[in-house]
Amino acid sequence: VASGTPEWDHLFDETLTSYRRYFDGQYTGTRAPVMIGHHFSTWNDGVYWEVLKEFAREVCGLPDVRCVTHKTYVQSLTPFLQ
Repeated sequence: VASGTPEWDHLFDETLTSYRRYFDGQYTGTRAPVMIGHHFSTWNDGVYWEVLKEFAREVCGLPDVRCVTHKTYVQSLTPFLQ
């Protein structure tokens, strides 16, 4: 799927909507961590990477939200695992 095509735009919108629903369910619900992995970020002409960037811009500044790397998240759990 090439960037700038209707298919790319549809995939972008569909993926961003999914991330928003996932986040909103946790943010207004159980407050469980939201984790999104992007080992496939360059697939479909980078659409997933672009979605992740847009998603981060939307949620990382919200109250009580910390956007961190997976490594930082795991390190924050260490005291609870001992």
